Parts: sequence; C-alpha cells; structure tokens
Amino acid sequence: MSEDRHKSNRVRMYLSGAEKRKRAKDKKDGEKVEVNKSKKLSHFFPRVSHVDGSCSQQPSTSKDAQSDTGVLITTGSADKVGVAKEHVDADITDDQDDGFQSDIGRWPVRSSQQMVEYWVNRGSSSLRNMSGPFVASVRSATGPQGEGHSGTVNRFCTKSFFERTLPNGEMVPRSWLCYSLSTCHVYCFACKLSNSTGNLATVGYGDWKHAKRDLEQHERSTSHCWNVIQLAKRASASCRIDEIMIRHANEVESYWCQVLKRCVSVISFLAERGLAFRGTDEIVGSHNNGNYLGLMELLAQYDSFLAQHVQQHANKGTGHTNYLSSTTCEELIAIMGTHVLDNIVGRVKEAKYFSVTVDSTPDASHVDQLTCVLRYMKNETPVERFVHFFNNAGHTGQDQANSLLRFLEANGIDIANCRGSVVRQRC
Repeated sequence: MSEDRHKSNRVRMYLSGAEKRKRAKDKKDGEKVEVNKSKKLSHFFPRVSHVDGSCSQQPSTSKDAQSDTGVLITTGSADKVGVAKEHVDADITDDQDDGFQSDIGRWPVRSSQQMVEYWVNRGSSSLRNMSGPFVASVRSATGPQGEGHSGTVNRFCTKSFFERTLPNGEMVPRSWLCYSLSTCHVYCFACKLSNSTGNLATVGYGDWKHAKRDLEQHERSTSHCWNVIQLAKRASASCRIDEIMIRHANEVESYWCQVLKRCVSVISFLAERGLAFRGTDEIVGSHNNGNYLGLMELLAQYDSFLAQHVQQHANKGTGHTNYLSSTTCEELIAIMGTHVLDNIVGRVKEAKYFSVTVDSTPDASHVDQLTCVLRYMKNETPVERFVHFFNNAGHTGQDQANSLLRFLEANGIDIANCRGSVVRQRC
C-alpha cells in the first residue's frame, strides 16, 4: 500500500510563501546598503565654477577657455589669472583627487602602488594637455623659480615645449611632459610616479623663460632616464598606450649597452696584457691618446656601429655622454676589478684551505704598499692569485697583520683556514 504524501514525515524541499517574502526583503535591504556605499555619478565629475573677469563684467568667450576640470580660467590679465587660481585652489581643497583623474597637478604628493599600476598601463596621453588652454603661472619672489620676478605673468607655456629637436633636425615628442590645467605648471610623468625630487616631480615647473634649457637638462639627467626605464619594465610594450615612448627608451638602452660592450672588451684586452691605458691627451684621432682610445679607433675602422658613435659623440667636451672618457674607463675598471676579486674569493672559499703571502715595498713615489697574494688548491694544482693592494699602515709585523686580518674579514675569508703565511718587508 502506497504512503500518503500529505501525511508523510519527510522534510519539505520547497520554501513557504512567508520564507520567500522574508528572503526577498533581506535581498532588497542588502542592495540598498551596497548602493549607499557606492560613489555617486556626480563624484566623478568636478563642480563647475564660473570666474568673472571683473566685478561688473563676465569674461568674453573669445578670450576665455574652460578646462576639463570644470573651472573657467581667463587669460586677459594678471588679476583675472589670480582670481581663477583662487577658485581652482578652492576646488582642489574641497575635492582632493586620489590620483586617478586626468590632471597631474592634483595628484597626491606620494604615488601609491595602485596608482602607479593604473597610469603605467594607461599611459600619459590623457595627461599631456599639449593644446592648452595655457595660462601664465604667477611666480613669487620666494619661490624656487621666481626670485626677483614677484607676480609677473607675462609668459606662458607653449606647444613647442612638448617636442624636442634633435641635432639632425628631427622632431621627437616629449611624451613624459604633462601640463596641469589646475596649477598651470608642467610635470614629468615618469618622475612624478616614481616619487622623485625636483619641481617637475613635486610642485610643478612654471619658469617659462628658462623652460627650454631646463627641460633639456631634465631629460638628459640620470634620474629621469632611470625612472623612464623602470616604468617601461613594469608592463609589456604591446599592451601600452605609450608604446612609442617605451620603444624609444628600449632603443636608447640597447644603444648604450652596445657601446659599453665594446668598451669592456678593450679594457679586458689591455688589462690581461698589463698595458697602459691613457696617453698624454684624450682626443680621438690624436697619436698621443693612449692605447684605450687607440684600440677604439682601430675597432671603429671595421665596426660601422662604433664608427658612427665615434663620429657623433667623440671630442664633444665635458657634459656630453660618450663613454669614451678616462672617467668612464676608470669606473669600468673598478667594477671589473670588484667582480674579479669576488670570483677569486669565491674560489678560495670553495677550496677552504689557503696560504697567504704579504709583501711590502715602496713604489716609485716612495710610498709603501702592501701586496696580498692568496695561494689555494684547484683540481690538485696550486694556484696563486694577487687579490689586493692597500696602503701600508705601519712597518711592524703587527701593523701588517692587522691590515691583512681586516681585509680577510671584509671579504668573509676565515683566517682559521689559513695553513701558511709569508711576510716580507723591503726598505
């Protein structure tokens, strides 16, 4: 006999009407809470403030320009600019930007990681405002750019600042330069995101009289180039809006890497044979410029890349980067020497046991130098390696021992593994 389904003790698998109404009410209340938490559409659009040109007249539309921040700025006189700036500053105070709007002048002082990722992927095209409207920035006598020019507003930013003219006449856009419609200053996109120092990365730059000179100095600076390279490495160039800027930065980096490879090869050749590097001058093409520049000239005869580099960058004087100077050569020698020392120290630690020879002798200038040579075993074969030259701290055995112990401790070599030592001193 079948069981009556109405009299069954089984739990019902469907909700009652009251339960359904209760759940619907809870869902509706939850949606209201989420809506209240969300930002209103008006939050993403700044307020519009109209600025009068004078106490009795509204500014004419032919001379005025309304920025994308919603602030009507007049450019007729210094008084009008001052009134406009006051309204802009008031808007900034009332509605602080979190760094995600298209006005770089309203970004926070420090860029967060979320903000950096956002603008790295988006690029600087929406921030440049290279078509203006350009308003003269008021300079104060105590400001970093306006000493002796208090309150002058006779100069403006121009569209020509957003391009750079190369020596061959080619025009290259400055994709990193952005104009703020709220502060009437320009900023460096890369340095601003990298939290660097300087006006272009903090308060903005508005000294239009010297802008051409200062912008060229900034884009050649080491910090600017480093910031551009670091931002380029944060995302793939194929997914970037500013792909041209990224490609240009990569090309510049690759170019100087090729130059450095040739410099390192020449330095290694001369160092392995114990030959002198420098001559009586550093002029490319001179017969007295030494072995280093002489070998670079020889390679340039068969290497079109190096020949073009020497032709464009050699003999340009101080301040022009070419990586052919004695200063760069000495820096590369120091870096290579550090790597060689690290390699020798690593082999000594691998062999564990070693002996040391310390010899002191005066050089041609009558200055005592202490020579340190380490001897260790490699594949059952004794190997001796010179590791360091350091000034002799004294003429006694204790002084030489202290110098040796300081050197071994600085390089992480345990003196307890030393199995022999020879100390000589010549007068």
